[in-house]
Amino acid sequence: MKPMAADKKFFFLAARREITNNGTDLVLVDPWTGERYLRSENELRNNYRIELGDFVHACVDPQKILYNISKTKHTGNIWTKVDGNEAFVENVLSKLNNVQGRLVFQNKLFGDSLCSGELPLGEYKIKISLLPEPVKLLTGRLVHFQATDPVAKQTNPIVGAGFAVAPKKDDKIVGAGFQVAQKKDDAVKMRAVVLSSVEKPIGTHFYLWNLDSKTEGLFVSKNHSLAQGHHFEGIFKKNPDGRWTCQKYENPIEGLLTGGINPNNKIYFTVKIDKYQPAKGNTKYGHATAKYIGDVLEGDSENTKLSAECNGKIVNIQRRGIGDKDFVWMVTQIL
Repeated sequence: MKPMAADKKFFFLAARREITNNGTDLVLVDPWTGERYLRSENELRNNYRIELGDFVHACVDPQKILYNISKTKHTGNIWTKVDGNEAFVENVLSKLNNVQGRLVFQNKLFGDSLCSGELPLGEYKIKISLLPEPVKLLTGRLVHFQATDPVAKQTNPIVGAGFAVAPKKDDKIVGAGFQVAQKKDDAVKMRAVVLSSVEKPIGTHFYLWNLDSKTEGLFVSKNHSLAQGHHFEGIFKKNPDGRWTCQKYENPIEGLLTGGINPNNKIYFTVKIDKYQPAKGNTKYGHATAKYIGDVLEGDSENTKLSAECNGKIVNIQRRGIGDKDFVWMVTQIL
């Protein structure tokens, strides 16, 4: 079956093997919601080359049947190991919190994971696996995953200053000549806000919106934990592709944009728009501008279309992809 344009692909982990009277099935689980789907292990292996521990893309029809199934990789560059009939996702940085009286590990890649022992609250590297059945907390909240082998995150040592290095003795007589030209430093102090982050072995990749250049940016660090919507000032350097990379985190700043996180863990901003321009020529969308953002495109739905009457109005905007690789700020709600 060829997917229609409206078909939405979901992300799953082949998390467990279940043995039935008809053979063996793999449990495909949504890492965030814990929703589970059973498919024949032979079918997945023979038709799609999918094994226990693989990540999967698939569409879901109204009868909860998966179709357009394909093997994929996790964008967070995490990996799995199989032990018996279970797949374990390894090396996931998580925060241990007390949730409704239970110790629960939480992170941005998976739903809550139960802690089996008594540990101090804080950050840990853990293994995550799917529970045979969800565990219901006292308030009715369901937890679908369990954590094993927790290792506390190590903090970098504080470096103290030692003795000053003695100046090198130089007996040469030095005559002044031409001055050496100073190398131009293209690093600039700028302000940014965190849009999202992905944990990778080389460090967490924080994807940014540069508030001064009004362009995308990137900050890679093993020593920072920055939440979505965090505003900060740092030292940035411009890349050939026009994006600015943060070389050094300086300090947090007061938020310049307001907004929130939607149920899909995507950030949105609430901004005032102005300078509306209708769609014309090769431009499919009408657009306006917003402070710290730049161009804002109208949405696809009728209730997110812009007009001259929208100048001065408050809207919610979200980062959306159009075409093959273009990402824009698009109106998702006119308030």
